[in-house]
Amino acid sequence: MRIYKIKNINKFKYKYKKRHIACMGFFDGLHIGHKSIIDKAKELKKQFPEYELSLITINQKADSKSIFQSKNKIKIFKEQSFDNYFEIILNKKNTLVKKEDFILFLKNQINIAKIVIGPDYSFGYKAEGDAKDLKTAFNDNLFIIPFVQKDNIKVSTTLIKEMLKDKKIKEANELMHEKYNYISTIIHGNKNGRKINYPTINMLTKEKLLIPYGIFITNTVIKNKTYKSITCYYSKNNFILLETFILDFKQYVYGQEAKIIFLKFIRDNKPIKSIFDLIPLINNDLKITLKYFQKNKK
Repeated sequence: MRIYKIKNINKFKYKYKKRHIACMGFFDGLHIGHKSIIDKAKELKKQFPEYELSLITINQKADSKSIFQSKNKIKIFKEQSFDNYFEIILNKKNTLVKKEDFILFLKNQINIAKIVIGPDYSFGYKAEGDAKDLKTAFNDNLFIIPFVQKDNIKVSTTLIKEMLKDKKIKEANELMHEKYNYISTIIHGNKNGRKINYPTINMLTKEKLLIPYGIFITNTVIKNKTYKSITCYYSKNNFILLETFILDFKQYVYGQEAKIIFLKFIRDNKPIKSIFDLIPLINNDLKITLKYFQKNKK
């Protein structure tokens, strides 16, 4: 998959001559509503194999506003067999582009043949462009996919973010192509966990995550191997941290990258006077975690 970061729409030049079937949207993560758009584009690709399959999206200013980190977002779409990934950088030049110029960008600079969008897609200066404008420009080559609903509620990024905020991790994960997660490098901590026989790996997060602080049942992925784990998400001394106890794990992994996959909220963080006050709390967390994995073996 070729990746393009577009800093100036008006000056962007695409060097390949092939035409495109393009999915367009913010695609903040990949939920089942997004998947229906992508599935339609893949269906068109089968009908028109001479066209390339491309995704056109807009980046967010900070990872904290997105469901997934930008690097993980690109990985997810690469797995969806896109030929091209066009990411429009949200800067002053691009936000001032008029809707008419954006349509010319699609037609002349990227050479789009067919477009697949959701019904609420907007573009151009002050989001003045919408599906009607694209219909005028592309006629029958525009495909508008209806909203996907679950339990009579529209599936959206906003809904998923609210679920994560409300600790409904399982429900949010059911709506996404990939479970909510965070990827970072394992760093040295204060090693207090070793004193109570619960050694942990520590990771910093650049921004506050979409979930509240607390204790979570998680999976931890290191070197493509998945381990059962318990993660404490908290803030200390102006740092935001993920501290994870991995079950049956004794490897030296400092400096390696790990992915923490959130599965279920256990409890809020509780104030303690001593590190040893954590022992009964973690013992109970472990019981809940083992019970969860016993019930959810897949």
